[in-house]
Amino acid sequence: MTKASSTAGEILGASTFPVSLALKLMAVLLSAQTLLVEGTALSALPPERRDSWMRRWETSRMPPMRQYMGAIRAIALTVYYASPRDR
Repeated sequence: MTKASSTAGEILGASTFPVSLALKLMAVLLSAQTLLVEGTALSALPPERRDSWMRRWETSRMPPMRQYMGAIRAIALTVYYASPRDR
């Protein structure tokens, strides 16, 4: 094994923070944000307000928010295209 590949393996192996936990944490933080600003949960907002919030997070200057939205989009597309229902 080369020095570069062993270093890459160490870096990847060093991350013990579960992805599911990170997604749940971001969901809680983003829900809290809509609750504080709008006075209600994201799921209770009208569709146009939800879209506005999602676009805001998608184009945020904060990379973790953009990454979270990318993960949510990837999960939603995977579920959509994996479902056997007619489209």
